[in-house]
Amino acid sequence: MNPMDFSLLLALLHAHGGTIIGRHRFQKLVCIMRYGRQIPFSFEFIRYHYGPYSESLSSAIDTLVGVALFEEQRHTITDHIIQYSYSLTEEGERLASSIIQRLRQEDGQLAERLITSTEALQETNFSELVRLSKEVYISPDAEEIIYQQ
Repeated sequence: MNPMDFSLLLALLHAHGGTIIGRHRFQKLVCIMRYGRQIPFSFEFIRYHYGPYSESLSSAIDTLVGVALFEEQRHTITDHIIQYSYSLTEEGERLASSIIQRLRQEDGQLAERLITSTEALQETNFSELVRLSKEVYISPDAEEIIYQQ
């Protein structure tokens, strides 16, 4: 994981309206951004139950929660199901805005690709995100797409 990953995660959450509901949703969005939209995240993904999963992405999110740039909320759905949501804290919002401004100055195409792609996927339902992430995920050990329907 490189320092740019943290900046891109802050910018992604900002472009997503400041909140992402669901750990799995966050994973699929970043996977699609990395492999499908060429956003330079360095997270490595593996095949998993609900499509591609990255342990290093999970750790990065935990780090951003730990330094109070993301806020993690737990929502009990049933006795056995907890849904997590992630929002920018006030400080996270300030930093994310500054990162987006800097990205626009240094690499306007990357900034616009990140923002427009994230906004376009904001209302996409989870099943569709899983499908898209499986479609774009490329194995680091192969030149072929692992998942196709």
